[in-house]
Amino acid sequence: MKLLTIDQLILKQFAIDMDCSIEELQGAEHLFKTIKGTNKSRYWARNAGTIIFYKNNLFCRTEDEVLTKKLKETYKNRAGEWFGDINNLIELNALLKPFDYKMSHYSPFFVPKNWTPLETDSSNLKIFEAAQLSSFKDDERFEESFLYDETDPDKLGIAHIVDDEIVAMIGTNHNGEYTWEIGVEIVEDYHSKGIATNLVKTMTKEIIERNNQTILPVYSTQFTHTKSINLAIRAGYKLGWTELVLEKITH
Repeated sequence: MKLLTIDQLILKQFAIDMDCSIEELQGAEHLFKTIKGTNKSRYWARNAGTIIFYKNNLFCRTEDEVLTKKLKETYKNRAGEWFGDINNLIELNALLKPFDYKMSHYSPFFVPKNWTPLETDSSNLKIFEAAQLSSFKDDERFEESFLYDETDPDKLGIAHIVDDEIVAMIGTNHNGEYTWEIGVEIVEDYHSKGIATNLVKTMTKEIIERNNQTILPVYSTQFTHTKSINLAIRAGYKLGWTELVLEKITH
């Protein structure tokens, strides 16, 4: 079986998120679709709408056919790489309002630079398989590492242990047919020691090797979270795409 490149795997997931073929994604500068997300879609692509910015392309999906048409009329010739300009976001917010839609999240998504795992330090690490992860459900230190959700089940955990105590934890959960998302948390006294970087590298290696390059590790954060962005870069990640989530306004 021919192994896919990282870009090919990204497009396979986007094709599910947008309910289209890979050829459609590759054949148009921008794509606009009216569909509902499914459990095979990534979590962000299950909301009332999403706009993905990938390699200067704009992939837009909503559940409102009239809104989708309006977005296409407005942005079909707009340069995707400059869409994040504040004036564009203000314009988009105004366009969404009459349809009872709003922007709810806007984040960067990082993916590994390549399939070759970086060197890691396995000392002080302990791997927890999926069946063992429920034991951490009441541990408030690691609330962001696992979801405990049947739709997007947690797949793996890796802990960094010092003197028999877990001081850092990284988890990964199913988030789309071809993507698993990573979440890492460090106990306060153990920040800035390289622990988080090693955990992300190690988890990335485990995901890639256990799934024979058929699952893409994904790391998301906020544009203003410089420390988190730099962690992704140190762990061998690059910016894969950015994304806006649109949601319905409830009255």
